[in-house]
Amino acid sequence: MKRYRKIGTVLVLFSCMILVACAGRMLTNQLSTQRLAERWEQEEEFAQLSCYFRSGEGMTEDQIVPLRQSIKTALEEASINESDAQGRTWVDAYSTEGELTVSSDRASATVRAFGVGGDFFLFHPLLLLSGTYFGTDDLNEDGVILDENVAWQLFGSYDVAGMTVEIDETTYPIRGVVRSDSGFFSEAAAEEKSTIYVSFSILEKQLHDESLTMDSYELLIANPVKEFGLSTLKKALTVDESSYEIVENSARFDLMHRLLLLKNFGVRSMNAKGIIYPYWENRARAYEDVSALLFVIELILLCYPVIYLIQKLHWLWKQKDRAKKAGKERMEVFWDKFSRLFRRTVKTYKAANKKADDLE
Repeated sequence: MKRYRKIGTVLVLFSCMILVACAGRMLTNQLSTQRLAERWEQEEEFAQLSCYFRSGEGMTEDQIVPLRQSIKTALEEASINESDAQGRTWVDAYSTEGELTVSSDRASATVRAFGVGGDFFLFHPLLLLSGTYFGTDDLNEDGVILDENVAWQLFGSYDVAGMTVEIDETTYPIRGVVRSDSGFFSEAAAEEKSTIYVSFSILEKQLHDESLTMDSYELLIANPVKEFGLSTLKKALTVDESSYEIVENSARFDLMHRLLLLKNFGVRSMNAKGIIYPYWENRARAYEDVSALLFVIELILLCYPVIYLIQKLHWLWKQKDRAKKAGKERMEVFWDKFSRLFRRTVKTYKAANKKADDLE
């Protein structure tokens, strides 16, 4: 009974470990902003990278052109074409955060505003409630996207795509309405704060800042060898290394990264560079902490089954001579019984043949 209780304990703990691992996987799967590389990977590996800048020390929109050219050159030198059968081998996006007062014919609201460029909504696939996104190919600098909170404040409805809002006496058409991300840590990360999305140039114009710098730059790039994308981005950046931090989103929930996170669990909360992360990064960092703690729980649950297995293997090793002797004895007994059965069968067969000959 004692042995069976131990086996039962092992099975229960191992099952709990699997459940905790599945819970961690389900938790991280909520982060659509961190899984773009997985969605793109088919025959080729991709790396998703995010670069966050110190306030006021990021790149300007004019610096995007040489940065993109540098990335393109690196891909060409690595014999990776800019496009293939599956589409582009790299895409990017950038953004900065500000505040604007937006008005409709019935209300006005001061809201958080993101000035964005590139394929921002590819990296941040917010759920559309009406209308469409804008992207690299159709940024006419004449449209805005509202989140559901702003749409409700200004119009009392979500179905307002095609209508207009006014920002600093300039009228802009509403391209679409999106639902804010929600989930664990949403309130702490300020994800559900009233927000509008405009082109980087519109925000630059409305803030009257001709040298507006970006808070973040995001890149999805083919990664034929480890850290190719990371080194390519570092070489392409034209700002001082002390003013930015690069996060490899596609590896942040890997085993090695979680072990490194546990090693630096307290230190990683210290931000000596003065970087203010956008809401999606704050949420991802919170999920990283939870993922690391769940990993610790997995290890704790696995301790007893591993110890039990080691003990059984050690016992089997100590019993190997006895087991070998017992096995030899069993083989000898088996061979003896088999030999006697074989002789008896042969004897019976011969007797039957002799009887048949006598009858003839």
